[in-house]
Amino acid sequence: SGEAVRLSRLRMPLPKDAPELANPIAELAETGGSNPPHVTHVEPPAHEFDGTRCHVFFDEIDNAKSYEVWVSPYPDGRGAVQLGKDWPKPGRLIQGLRPDTDFYVFVVYVDAEGRRSKPSEPLLINLRPTFGFK
Repeated sequence: SGEAVRLSRLRMPLPKDAPELANPIAELAETGGSNPPHVTHVEPPAHEFDGTRCHVFFDEIDNAKSYEVWVSPYPDGRGAVQLGKDWPKPGRLIQGLRPDTDFYVFVVYVDAEGRRSKPSEPLLINLRPTFGFK
């Protein structure tokens, strides 16, 4: 009936403003201590590369006790989620990403006193699954 069609076409209005997401990267930029590490690149895992995981590489810092890896859908860090914690060195695996989607990777190091550095500049990644793992 005409009423059923009208009801099926009803849509929620789009929000007027961008979502207000927490921004841990901006907080770290304000409160972080020394200079950040530099994220160099990411590499796919050796097996079953489905676009949801990758190894993250960055320059090591002399006085770093550990590293944290944060990933955000925005270059300013809004909505960032920590996917790597207490990494002793670069090259470990992060998981839980969405294939064919732009993400920004940030790295922070923690020194022996537990102080965090400022976040690195974002590295834009977009993981494309290899054939056969979709």
